[in-house]
Amino acid sequence: MNFSVSEENYIKSIYHLQQQTATVTTNSLANELRTKPASVTDMLKKLQTKQLVEYEK
Repeated sequence: MNFSVSEENYIKSIYHLQQQTATVTTNSLANELRTKPASVTDMLKKLQTKQLVEYEK
């Protein structure tokens, strides 16, 4: 399966944040990636359809 650079960056950031806490929030991920929480939510939904993350509201 091929991933975009953006998808890879999200996955890496999620992994990094999970080393500190079990649950990664959209806000913590947005801060890590210097983007808006709404953009994070869109990407997490996309990654969930690829079965790469578990996303909950």
